[in-house]
Amino acid sequence: MDQQTESQTSNPAPRPRRFLRAADDRFLGGVCGGLGRYFDVDPVLFRVGAVALTFIGGITLIIYAALWALVPTDNGSGEPSGPSPLRRLLGGADGRVRAGHMVAIAALILGGLLTALLLVVGAVWATASGGGVWIAVLVIAIGLAAAAGALAGRRRAAWLLVPALLIAAPAGFAAAADVRFQGGFGDLRYRPTAVTALPARGYELSAGRLRVDLRGLALSPGTTTEIPIQVGMGVATVIVPASVCVQSDTKIGAGYVDVLGDAEGGLDVRRQVGGAQGLAPRVLLRAKVGMGALEVVHRPEDSLFLEHGHGLHHAVAGASDNAACSGAVA
Repeated sequence: MDQQTESQTSNPAPRPRRFLRAADDRFLGGVCGGLGRYFDVDPVLFRVGAVALTFIGGITLIIYAALWALVPTDNGSGEPSGPSPLRRLLGGADGRVRAGHMVAIAALILGGLLTALLLVVGAVWATASGGGVWIAVLVIAIGLAAAAGALAGRRRAAWLLVPALLIAAPAGFAAAADVRFQGGFGDLRYRPTAVTALPARGYELSAGRLRVDLRGLALSPGTTTEIPIQVGMGVATVIVPASVCVQSDTKIGAGYVDVLGDAEGGLDVRRQVGGAQGLAPRVLLRAKVGMGALEVVHRPEDSLFLEHGHGLHHAVAGASDNAACSGAVA
Protein backbone atom coordinates (compact mmCIF):
# COMPACT_ATOMS: atom_id res chain seq x y z
CA MET A 1 0.00 0.00 0.00
CA ASP A 2 2.86 2.36 0.87
CA GLN A 3 4.59 1.55 -2.44
CA GLN A 4 1.42 2.37 -4.38
CA THR A 5 1.08 5.71 -2.57
CA GLU A 6 4.75 6.54 -3.22
CA SER A 7 4.32 5.69 -6.93
CA GLN A 8 1.31 7.99 -7.24
CA THR A 9 3.22 10.78 -5.52
CA SER A 10 6.26 10.51 -7.78
CA ASN A 11 4.14 10.22 -10.97
CA PRO A 12 1.23 12.62 -10.61
CA ALA A 13 -1.55 12.47 -13.18
CA PRO A 14 -0.93 14.88 -16.08
CA ARG A 15 -3.01 18.01 -16.01
CA PRO A 16 -5.48 18.55 -18.85
CA ARG A 17 -4.10 20.59 -21.70
CA ARG A 18 -5.25 24.22 -21.69
CA PHE A 19 -5.57 26.52 -24.65
CA LEU A 20 -3.50 29.66 -24.12
CA ARG A 21 -2.19 32.26 -26.55
CA ALA A 22 1.49 31.86 -27.37
CA ALA A 23 3.85 34.46 -25.92
CA ASP A 24 6.94 33.67 -28.01
CA ASP A 25 5.45 32.16 -31.23
CA ARG A 26 3.14 34.97 -32.23
CA PHE A 27 2.54 37.14 -35.25
CA LEU A 28 -0.84 38.74 -34.55
CA GLY A 29 -1.91 38.23 -30.96
CA GLY A 30 -0.54 34.69 -30.50
CA VAL A 31 -3.86 32.99 -31.26
CA CYS A 32 -2.58 30.78 -34.10
CA GLY A 33 0.59 29.99 -32.14
CA GLY A 34 -1.54 28.87 -29.20
CA LEU A 35 -3.77 26.75 -31.44
CA GLY A 36 -0.68 25.11 -32.92
CA ARG A 37 0.60 24.16 -29.49
CA TYR A 38 -2.81 22.97 -28.31
CA PHE A 39 -3.29 20.65 -31.29
CA ASP A 40 0.45 19.90 -31.60
CA VAL A 41 0.73 21.04 -35.23
CA ASP A 42 2.62 23.78 -37.04
CA PRO A 43 0.86 27.13 -36.32
CA VAL A 44 1.55 28.15 -39.92
CA LEU A 45 -1.39 25.92 -40.90
CA PHE A 46 -3.74 28.00 -38.75
CA ARG A 47 -2.27 31.27 -40.04
CA VAL A 48 -2.72 30.28 -43.68
CA GLY A 49 -6.23 29.00 -42.97
CA ALA A 50 -7.21 32.19 -41.13
CA VAL A 51 -6.09 34.39 -44.02
CA ALA A 52 -7.81 32.19 -46.63
CA LEU A 53 -11.10 32.08 -44.70
CA THR A 54 -11.03 35.85 -44.20
CA PHE A 55 -11.43 36.33 -47.95
CA ILE A 56 -14.42 33.98 -47.93
CA GLY A 57 -16.24 35.51 -44.99
CA GLY A 58 -15.60 38.09 -42.30
CA ILE A 59 -16.58 35.66 -39.51
CA THR A 60 -12.92 34.63 -39.23
CA LEU A 61 -11.94 38.10 -38.03
CA ILE A 62 -14.69 38.01 -35.39
CA ILE A 63 -13.57 34.60 -34.09
CA TYR A 64 -9.92 35.68 -34.02
CA ALA A 65 -10.75 38.87 -32.14
CA ALA A 66 -12.87 36.93 -29.64
CA LEU A 67 -10.07 34.43 -28.95
CA TRP A 68 -7.57 37.25 -28.51
CA ALA A 69 -9.85 39.07 -26.07
CA LEU A 70 -10.95 36.06 -24.00
CA VAL A 71 -7.85 33.83 -23.86
CA PRO A 72 -4.85 34.74 -21.65
CA THR A 73 -1.22 34.40 -22.70
CA ASP A 74 1.00 31.43 -21.83
CA ASN A 75 3.78 32.25 -19.36
CA GLY A 76 6.04 29.60 -20.89
CA SER A 77 5.16 26.76 -18.52
CA GLY A 78 1.61 26.03 -19.56
CA GLU A 79 0.06 28.50 -17.13
CA PRO A 80 -1.58 31.85 -17.89
CA SER A 81 0.68 34.84 -17.37
CA GLY A 82 -2.26 36.90 -16.21
CA PRO A 83 -5.88 37.67 -17.02
CA SER A 84 -7.14 37.88 -20.57
CA PRO A 85 -7.08 41.27 -22.35
CA LEU A 86 -10.83 41.64 -21.87
CA ARG A 87 -10.53 40.85 -18.16
CA ARG A 88 -7.75 43.42 -17.81
CA LEU A 89 -9.84 46.04 -19.57
CA LEU A 90 -12.92 45.39 -17.45
CA GLY A 91 -11.20 44.86 -14.10
CA GLY A 92 -9.64 47.43 -11.82
CA ALA A 93 -6.65 47.00 -9.57
CA ASP A 94 -8.73 44.87 -7.19
CA GLY A 95 -10.04 42.70 -10.02
CA ARG A 96 -13.59 44.03 -9.81
CA VAL A 97 -15.48 45.05 -12.91
CA ARG A 98 -16.18 48.76 -12.95
CA ALA A 99 -18.98 50.58 -14.79
CA GLY A 100 -16.57 53.09 -16.30
CA HIS A 101 -14.54 50.30 -17.84
CA MET A 102 -17.70 48.73 -19.28
CA VAL A 103 -18.62 52.01 -20.97
CA ALA A 104 -15.09 52.40 -22.31
CA ILE A 105 -14.95 48.91 -23.78
CA ALA A 106 -18.44 49.31 -25.30
CA ALA A 107 -17.32 52.56 -26.94
CA LEU A 108 -14.16 50.87 -28.16
CA ILE A 109 -16.11 47.99 -29.71
CA LEU A 110 -18.60 50.35 -31.32
CA GLY A 111 -15.79 52.49 -32.72
CA GLY A 112 -14.05 49.42 -34.09
CA LEU A 113 -17.22 48.18 -35.79
CA LEU A 114 -17.89 51.58 -37.33
CA THR A 115 -14.30 51.81 -38.55
CA ALA A 116 -14.53 48.33 -40.07
CA LEU A 117 -17.80 49.24 -41.78
CA LEU A 118 -16.30 52.43 -43.21
CA LEU A 119 -13.30 50.49 -44.55
CA VAL A 120 -15.51 47.88 -46.21
CA VAL A 121 -17.91 50.42 -47.73
CA GLY A 122 -15.05 52.68 -48.80
CA ALA A 123 -13.20 49.80 -50.46
CA VAL A 124 -16.28 48.73 -52.44
CA TRP A 125 -17.10 52.33 -53.37
CA ALA A 126 -13.57 53.11 -54.56
CA THR A 127 -13.31 49.87 -56.56
CA ALA A 128 -16.72 50.32 -58.21
CA SER A 129 -15.87 53.95 -59.04
CA GLY A 130 -12.74 52.96 -60.95
CA GLY A 131 -10.19 53.34 -58.16
CA GLY A 132 -9.20 49.68 -57.94
CA VAL A 133 -5.56 50.48 -58.69
CA TRP A 134 -5.36 52.90 -55.77
CA ILE A 135 -6.96 50.32 -53.48
CA ALA A 136 -4.30 47.79 -54.51
CA VAL A 137 -1.55 50.35 -53.88
CA LEU A 138 -2.98 51.11 -50.42
CA VAL A 139 -3.20 47.42 -49.45
CA ILE A 140 0.37 46.79 -50.63
CA ALA A 141 1.61 49.82 -48.67
CA ILE A 142 -0.08 48.60 -45.48
CA GLY A 143 1.33 45.10 -46.03
CA LEU A 144 4.83 46.48 -46.48
CA ALA A 145 4.47 48.56 -43.32
CA ALA A 146 3.39 45.46 -41.38
CA ALA A 147 6.31 43.44 -42.79
CA ALA A 148 8.80 46.22 -41.97
CA GLY A 149 7.47 46.43 -38.43
CA ALA A 150 7.77 42.66 -37.99
CA LEU A 151 11.37 42.68 -39.23
CA ALA A 152 12.16 45.52 -36.83
CA GLY A 153 10.81 43.49 -33.93
CA ARG A 154 7.63 45.53 -33.53
CA ARG A 155 5.05 42.80 -33.20
CA ARG A 156 2.16 45.23 -32.87
CA ALA A 157 2.77 46.27 -36.48
CA ALA A 158 1.15 42.98 -37.47
CA TRP A 159 -2.21 44.45 -36.50
CA LEU A 160 -1.95 46.55 -39.65
CA LEU A 161 -2.98 43.39 -41.50
CA VAL A 162 -6.49 43.72 -40.05
CA PRO A 163 -7.40 46.93 -41.95
CA ALA A 164 -5.55 45.55 -44.97
CA LEU A 165 -7.83 42.50 -45.02
CA LEU A 166 -10.93 44.63 -44.38
CA ILE A 167 -10.02 46.64 -47.47
CA ALA A 168 -8.72 43.87 -49.72
CA ALA A 169 -11.52 41.31 -49.21
CA PRO A 170 -14.54 43.47 -50.20
CA ALA A 171 -12.55 45.26 -52.92
CA GLY A 172 -11.54 41.92 -54.42
CA PHE A 173 -15.13 40.68 -54.35
CA ALA A 174 -16.41 43.88 -55.96
CA ALA A 175 -13.75 43.62 -58.68
CA ALA A 176 -14.55 39.95 -59.30
CA ALA A 177 -18.27 40.74 -59.59
CA ASP A 178 -17.43 43.64 -61.94
CA VAL A 179 -19.39 46.15 -59.86
CA ARG A 180 -19.39 49.55 -61.56
CA PHE A 181 -20.91 52.77 -60.32
CA GLN A 182 -22.30 54.40 -63.45
CA GLY A 183 -25.48 56.43 -63.43
CA GLY A 184 -27.59 57.63 -60.55
CA PHE A 185 -28.39 56.37 -57.07
CA GLY A 186 -31.66 55.58 -55.37
CA ASP A 187 -35.04 54.77 -56.91
CA LEU A 188 -34.97 55.57 -60.65
CA ARG A 189 -38.07 55.17 -62.86
CA TYR A 190 -38.41 55.51 -66.62
CA ARG A 191 -41.39 55.11 -68.97
CA PRO A 192 -40.37 55.88 -72.58
CA THR A 193 -43.10 56.29 -75.19
CA ALA A 194 -40.98 56.35 -78.36
CA VAL A 195 -37.88 54.55 -79.58
CA THR A 196 -36.20 57.92 -80.14
CA ALA A 197 -36.63 58.65 -76.42
CA LEU A 198 -34.47 55.69 -75.42
CA PRO A 199 -31.04 56.78 -74.11
CA ALA A 200 -28.15 55.90 -76.42
CA ARG A 201 -26.14 54.35 -73.58
CA GLY A 202 -29.16 52.60 -72.14
CA TYR A 203 -30.30 52.79 -68.53
CA GLU A 204 -27.63 53.00 -65.83
CA LEU A 205 -27.88 52.65 -62.06
CA SER A 206 -24.97 52.84 -59.63
CA ALA A 207 -26.82 51.57 -56.56
CA GLY A 208 -30.50 51.32 -55.71
CA ARG A 209 -33.55 50.27 -57.67
CA LEU A 210 -34.25 50.79 -61.38
CA ARG A 211 -37.68 50.48 -63.02
CA VAL A 212 -38.08 50.65 -66.81
CA ASP A 213 -41.69 50.43 -68.01
CA LEU A 214 -41.91 49.69 -71.75
CA ARG A 215 -45.68 49.22 -71.95
CA GLY A 216 -46.15 52.61 -73.58
CA LEU A 217 -43.33 52.16 -76.11
CA ALA A 218 -44.49 52.05 -79.74
CA LEU A 219 -42.68 49.18 -81.49
CA SER A 220 -43.09 48.02 -85.08
CA PRO A 221 -43.77 44.32 -85.82
CA GLY A 222 -40.71 42.33 -86.84
CA THR A 223 -38.22 44.95 -85.57
CA THR A 224 -35.63 44.54 -82.80
CA THR A 225 -34.96 47.33 -80.31
CA GLU A 226 -31.78 46.97 -78.29
CA ILE A 227 -31.78 48.36 -74.75
CA PRO A 228 -28.57 48.25 -72.63
CA ILE A 229 -28.93 48.12 -68.84
CA GLN A 230 -26.05 48.63 -66.39
CA VAL A 231 -26.52 48.10 -62.62
CA GLY A 232 -23.69 48.31 -60.10
CA MET A 233 -25.47 47.19 -56.94
CA GLY A 234 -29.22 46.87 -56.84
CA VAL A 235 -32.29 45.64 -58.66
CA ALA A 236 -33.54 46.37 -62.18
CA THR A 237 -37.15 45.63 -63.13
CA VAL A 238 -38.19 45.83 -66.79
CA ILE A 239 -41.91 45.75 -67.57
CA VAL A 240 -42.89 44.68 -71.10
CA PRO A 241 -46.30 44.03 -72.69
CA ALA A 242 -47.22 40.42 -73.48
CA SER A 243 -47.18 41.22 -77.22
CA VAL A 244 -43.41 41.86 -77.19
CA CYS A 245 -40.82 39.12 -77.63
CA VAL A 246 -38.05 39.58 -75.07
CA GLN A 247 -34.50 38.51 -75.89
CA SER A 248 -31.73 39.06 -73.39
CA ASP A 249 -28.02 38.69 -72.86
CA THR A 250 -27.43 39.11 -69.14
CA LYS A 251 -24.28 38.91 -67.03
CA ILE A 252 -24.60 38.86 -63.23
CA GLY A 253 -21.53 39.02 -61.00
CA ALA A 254 -23.43 37.87 -57.93
CA GLY A 255 -27.20 37.68 -57.80
CA TYR A 256 -30.26 36.63 -59.74
CA VAL A 257 -31.84 37.03 -63.18
CA ASP A 258 -35.42 36.22 -64.17
CA VAL A 259 -36.65 36.93 -67.70
CA LEU A 260 -40.37 36.14 -67.75
CA GLY A 261 -39.88 32.97 -65.73
CA ASP A 262 -36.54 31.93 -67.22
CA ALA A 263 -34.48 32.30 -64.05
CA GLU A 264 -31.01 31.57 -62.71
CA GLY A 265 -28.97 32.79 -59.74
CA GLY A 266 -25.54 32.48 -58.19
CA LEU A 267 -22.05 33.81 -58.87
CA ASP A 268 -20.78 34.79 -62.32
CA VAL A 269 -24.10 34.05 -64.04
CA ARG A 270 -24.33 34.44 -67.83
CA ARG A 271 -27.88 33.97 -69.08
CA GLN A 272 -29.09 34.28 -72.67
CA VAL A 273 -32.74 34.20 -73.66
CA GLY A 274 -33.36 34.31 -77.40
CA GLY A 275 -35.11 32.87 -80.37
CA ALA A 276 -37.98 34.43 -82.28
CA GLN A 277 -40.27 32.68 -84.75
CA GLY A 278 -43.12 35.16 -85.08
CA LEU A 279 -43.48 38.69 -86.37
CA ALA A 280 -43.93 40.22 -82.94
CA PRO A 281 -41.79 43.26 -82.07
CA ARG A 282 -38.63 42.28 -80.22
CA VAL A 283 -36.73 43.90 -77.38
CA LEU A 284 -33.11 42.84 -76.87
CA LEU A 285 -31.87 43.54 -73.34
CA ARG A 286 -28.12 43.62 -72.87
CA ALA A 287 -27.78 43.77 -69.11
CA LYS A 288 -24.81 43.79 -66.74
CA VAL A 289 -25.41 43.60 -63.01
CA GLY A 290 -22.52 43.59 -60.53
CA MET A 291 -24.35 42.55 -57.37
CA GLY A 292 -28.13 42.37 -57.40
CA ALA A 293 -30.92 41.21 -59.65
CA LEU A 294 -32.59 41.73 -63.02
CA GLU A 295 -36.18 40.77 -63.64
CA VAL A 296 -38.46 41.12 -66.66
CA VAL A 297 -42.22 40.97 -66.03
CA HIS A 298 -45.46 41.74 -67.82
CA ARG A 299 -47.12 43.56 -64.92
CA PRO A 300 -45.83 45.38 -61.82
CA GLU A 301 -47.69 42.95 -59.57
CA ASP A 302 -45.66 40.10 -61.08
CA SER A 303 -42.48 41.61 -59.66
CA LEU A 304 -40.58 40.27 -56.68
CA PHE A 305 -38.98 43.64 -55.95
CA LEU A 306 -41.48 46.43 -56.65
CA GLU A 307 -43.53 47.88 -53.81
CA HIS A 308 -46.83 46.18 -54.69
CA GLY A 309 -45.38 43.16 -56.45
CA HIS A 310 -46.28 39.63 -55.40
CA GLY A 311 -44.11 37.56 -57.73
CA LEU A 312 -47.20 35.95 -59.29
CA HIS A 313 -45.37 34.65 -62.37
CA HIS A 314 -43.14 32.60 -60.06
CA ALA A 315 -46.06 30.44 -58.97
CA VAL A 316 -45.25 27.81 -61.60
CA ALA A 317 -41.59 26.85 -61.29
CA GLY A 318 -39.75 26.95 -64.60
CA ALA A 319 -42.73 28.40 -66.49
CA SER A 320 -41.93 31.01 -69.13
CA ASP A 321 -44.30 33.83 -70.10
CA ASN A 322 -42.30 34.82 -73.20
CA ALA A 323 -45.02 33.53 -75.53
CA ALA A 324 -44.63 36.33 -78.12
CA CYS A 325 -41.31 34.86 -79.27
CA SER A 326 -43.09 31.74 -80.53
CA GLY A 327 -45.83 33.68 -82.27
CA ALA A 328 -48.41 32.56 -79.72
CA VAL A 329 -49.38 36.16 -79.05
CA ALA A 330 -50.46 38.33 -81.94
